[in-house]
Amino acid sequence: MKALILCLLACSAWADTRALGLRNNNPTNLKASSIAACKKWPGCVGMDNQGHMKFRTPVQGIQAAKINLRAYHRKYGINTINRIVNRWIEKPKDQSTPRQYKRAVSEWTGYGVFEALDMRDRKTLELLTKAIIQYECGIQPYMEWNFQVAFRD
Repeated sequence: MKALILCLLACSAWADTRALGLRNNNPTNLKASSIAACKKWPGCVGMDNQGHMKFRTPVQGIQAAKINLRAYHRKYGINTINRIVNRWIEKPKDQSTPRQYKRAVSEWTGYGVFEALDMRDRKTLELLTKAIIQYECGIQPYMEWNFQVAFRD
């Protein structure tokens, strides 16, 4: 029993040191304008005090990223890393952040910053989502099966 308690305390301490997106099961750090807006997302169970949605599972957080990327394309014609990152991030304090973000996503996906992407293609969306997770959390810890489930249509 003592070992179990120690393990739970250690796991709890580890969980508190993880990136915000990992703690919220929202690895791309999507925000909602209100709790009502949050509840429209499958698996959303609330928001933190900065407006980041919290999901029941990481798969639901990954699915939300996929839905968001598709909506960017469908509603606004966004299909380049340049425009995705410009829309994804909040107003940066300086201009180096968007440039670094775009360069990192481009490098991790193999797509050019201004290259037109097929936003209906599952593999493209998967690569973009993994790169956004890597940038937002500093790590992309999810196994392939998480993406297989999240990107099932």
